[in-house]
Amino acid sequence: RRPEHRRPRRSLEHSDELLHWVDELKVQRDRISATLTDLGYLVHPSEANFVFFGGLGDQARDQAALWGALVDASVLVRDVGVPGHLRVTAGTQEETDAFLGAITAITKETSA
Repeated sequence: RRPEHRRPRRSLEHSDELLHWVDELKVQRDRISATLTDLGYLVHPSEANFVFFGGLGDQARDQAALWGALVDASVLVRDVGVPGHLRVTAGTQEETDAFLGAITAITKETSA
């Protein structure tokens, strides 16, 4: 068999593991969305493995400041070029905990 025919079969052999991981990503995505909403950010609905959020005040300046503060906290988010918005990818529980801890602290610090 050709290699490209073996890959789907191997995926099917591990489908339970893959489906469990998909379910875990959904849990983490929903945790991110709920916490960002509670912090006052505008969270756009998502069925993907990422959360797109905005409501960053003075758009470009606050967007860059939040992005920089998260990077300083060793948390990576993406600036996808939409003013006042950032995107965070759902990952493991530990990665989500790190993001939520950092953005909660940053948000409370900047709103104090």
